[in-house]
Amino acid sequence: MPGSVGRGWASWVVLAVLAAGPAAAQIPPGPAASLPPPRQLPPDTPSLPPPTPVPAPPPPLVGAPPGALPSMSPAGVSAAGFATRPVDLQPLPGSLPDLLDQEYAARAGLRYCVWDGTVITAFPNSLLWQPPLASPTEPRFQVLPSTLNNYTNDWTLDTSIGNTVGMFRAEPTGRDVAYQLDLFAVVLTRLTPSDLVAADYRFGVPLTARWGPWHAKLSYEHTSGHLGDELIHAQHVLPDSITTYSKDEVVLGLGRWLTDRFRLYGVVGYAARQQLPDPNPPLVLAQSRSRWRFGTGFEWFYNPGPTGWAGTPFVAANLDSRGEESFNPNVTAQVGWLWRNPLQRLASFRIFGEYYNGRPVYGQFYDRGREHFYAVGFAGDY
Repeated sequence: MPGSVGRGWASWVVLAVLAAGPAAAQIPPGPAASLPPPRQLPPDTPSLPPPTPVPAPPPPLVGAPPGALPSMSPAGVSAAGFATRPVDLQPLPGSLPDLLDQEYAARAGLRYCVWDGTVITAFPNSLLWQPPLASPTEPRFQVLPSTLNNYTNDWTLDTSIGNTVGMFRAEPTGRDVAYQLDLFAVVLTRLTPSDLVAADYRFGVPLTARWGPWHAKLSYEHTSGHLGDELIHAQHVLPDSITTYSKDEVVLGLGRWLTDRFRLYGVVGYAARQQLPDPNPPLVLAQSRSRWRFGTGFEWFYNPGPTGWAGTPFVAANLDSRGEESFNPNVTAQVGWLWRNPLQRLASFRIFGEYYNGRPVYGQFYDRGREHFYAVGFAGDY
């Protein structure tokens, strides 16, 4: 019967669904039901290595001004001698890193850039024209005991007390050239050593320049020579008969570093005003003497850079001739050991042996005979 047959088919459908169970009910309809099962790896397959951590950036440099290092790599930092520190760790007050930071900040405060890019620096930390080491009248701190005889003793002591100070430096942008204005002053004295024999006072205003290996100066220089009171009394010289030795000169100097170790220079000066004591005997009128002077020399350093505690050997020689001495040559030769840091002011000290053969370097004795002596010198330069 139709009613019985319909009920029978419905019963069979219900029984088939119940037999399939819950798994059949969870299969989603559509094409996803035909996807293959996921692939399983064998148990002995090695796992992937863990990711490599990215290194943190290097900490900032201690006291290194911008552009001071050729490379920011650890090797470049180590080669430059700088240490590193964490960002949040400040240097100890008074320590070297703290002093470097303060010095760099102080230098930056004395630099000014004008509209065309030229940088003006007040009190620069070095000189463009360095006073020649073997020139006996240059400004420096020096003690020179020698074998020269005098009227009371068989040895003589010459001293120099002076220095050169850089005032302003101009460095045009994009050009390998610099200009600098300096001031210098020095007192040269000769002692017996118990009596003062003579003293020369010198000061000047050099305008100096440097371009590449060349360096030069154009300077006004004043020299005034005086006899010591002890010598005047010992030689029974009447004070009214003494004429002061005095000069006002224009001096031009030119030098070149042939290598980083060898320097060659020359100097020429003209006395616009000259006052000389009358010679004894007055064979030639003092005021008719020539106003010119010339000088040349060389310097050699085994290590031209910072020497450290080891120091470095050096050799220097100077030859000059002055018109008031009829251009007789005066020779100074030095060989010694030098300690210095050319990047720092007043960081130079040397010990040397000297040989001198020529007229006295003191103005009041320009008409006397030649001197020749050996000496041991101790000098501190700029």
